Amino acid sequence: MRNLRNQLFLSHFLLIVLMMVMMGAGVGVVTHLGWAIDRLVRDNYDSVEAAQQMDDALESQQEAALLMLLGDTEQARQQYQANWDRFRTAYQIEANNITEPHEQEATDDILNGSNQYRHDMQAFMAHPDAAVLKQLEPEYHKLKLAVGAVRAINQDAMRNGDRQARSEAGLAALAGVCAAVCCIGLSVWLALRSINHSLLPLNTLVRQAEEIGAGHWNHRIELYRSDEIGALAEAFNRMAAQLREAWAAEEQRRYVLERMANMALDNLQDAVLVVDSLGMVMHANRVASRLFGPVREPGAVSMGMLVQAHAVVRALELSLRPDAAEASETVNLKARAYRLRTSPIKDDERMLGAVAILEDVTHLQELDRLKTEFIEVASHELKTPVTSLLLSAQLLAEGAAGPLTDAQRQVVAAQRQDLERLERTMRDLLDMSKLESGLSIDLSPTPAAALVGTAVDAVTAEARALGVELASRIPPEAGAVMADSSQIGRVLINLLSNAIRHAPGGRVEVSASPGPMGVTFAVKDDGEGIAPEYLARIFDRFVQVPGATQGGAGLGLSIARRIVLAHRSDIQVESTPSQGSTFRFTLNAAEVPHG
Repeated sequence: MRNLRNQLFLSHFLLIVLMMVMMGAGVGVVTHLGWAIDRLVRDNYDSVEAAQQMDDALESQQEAALLMLLGDTEQARQQYQANWDRFRTAYQIEANNITEPHEQEATDDILNGSNQYRHDMQAFMAHPDAAVLKQLEPEYHKLKLAVGAVRAINQDAMRNGDRQARSEAGLAALAGVCAAVCCIGLSVWLALRSINHSLLPLNTLVRQAEEIGAGHWNHRIELYRSDEIGALAEAFNRMAAQLREAWAAEEQRRYVLERMANMALDNLQDAVLVVDSLGMVMHANRVASRLFGPVREPGAVSMGMLVQAHAVVRALELSLRPDAAEASETVNLKARAYRLRTSPIKDDERMLGAVAILEDVTHLQELDRLKTEFIEVASHELKTPVTSLLLSAQLLAEGAAGPLTDAQRQVVAAQRQDLERLERTMRDLLDMSKLESGLSIDLSPTPAAALVGTAVDAVTAEARALGVELASRIPPEAGAVMADSSQIGRVLINLLSNAIRHAPGGRVEVSASPGPMGVTFAVKDDGEGIAPEYLARIFDRFVQVPGATQGGAGLGLSIARRIVLAHRSDIQVESTPSQGSTFRFTLNAAEVPHG
């Protein structure tokens, strides 16, 4: 188990040795160059700097002589003495740093010239005279030439040292490149040899592992080695055996689940159709096969070819959209009525398909038709006697049968209220029956302001009696809508009447607001509001909110919604208990004819 480890360790050890050799050579080259540069700076730079200081000091002494001629004696003496001290200091630095040939002779010239120049300059300072100063100029220039010679000797030495350092650096770089090429070549050779020797069995291992990964669970890796690669091959063989067993168990479990799901779907009394994300039919139970035709093979036929019903295909196509949700509608197929429910099938990231369930509701529609006919006949038959009783109560209240006592008038008034309520209930039942039988609407361009104004006029007296402030808000840009004016007027009157009854002493506002989808009509009150648990059922038939003002059989909002639905819209409600409610619906704006 140590062969591979030892081989890898040996190859890496040799590479480390080569790296250390390269590092040692590099350090030696850098040290040598550093020593050469340090010597160059130490030997010559101080002399060049001292020569420059002496040159500057001589110029300043000449300026002091000019100041003496101009009469500034004190300043001239101070400047002369300071720069003479500066000259002597620089000269001492140079005298102690003689490193180049002929530098000593130039330094001696500086010493001799400076002594003579100082003697003559002191005489001039004692007796300033322009002629004497002019005689000093040759000595001054001679001394500057000596200083310049020292500077030139050291500068030449620095340039020579620089060239030598560059030459040594070039040689060192060439040697480094050669050494690096050799080391790299040797490293590559060692690496290739190590890879070929150590990893060649891995290529065989990879090829045979790919066979296992492709599903060939019975394949075994035949690699007989006692090192780590051999152990890895044995681990792959054990893994393949475990995967083979797990795969067989999963196949069996999936087969059982698939059979159970198919049997469950086939035993349903409703037709079930399952399609994938491309609209190909994956499953149809026995009821669906009798309705549309059998599915020979999953995914072999599209839903459009199998299902010869536009409504079902359209519902499934809508369910396959990314933003799809569950939907329900009633369709007619082969002289029978079905409740079609469609739902998308998707996971967290993608659409998998959709399912359609068709429930035969023909018997329910027949029962609903019989119920509607019974309500219509009963309401129609009761209308005449109720009207007669209401007329009789009115005549009794007016004294047509003789004067009534106070107790009799109260009884007649209560009877009259109950008869009026019964008449409204029968009228609502008749209207509901007509709506369920099919509402015929006559759409025409109608001004939104006219619809609101007519409804407000109809409920003004009721609002005044209950102390309700009635307001309307219709901007000029509301324009006209496509509506059946009598039916929409009935909806607005119903909503306003409900709002007035539920907000006695409060405020009710009706508005018509234009928007991108048309004109939105809203009726808002500040009454007791509607409890949240009743909001979802407020438009159902015979639903009344407990505790609310009783005004009928609970059919008004249901009738209003059916009228709005016939206009291809719907009513929405927003309500907060103790703060009021808002009902709104939107109608299409009437097209303005282009002249």
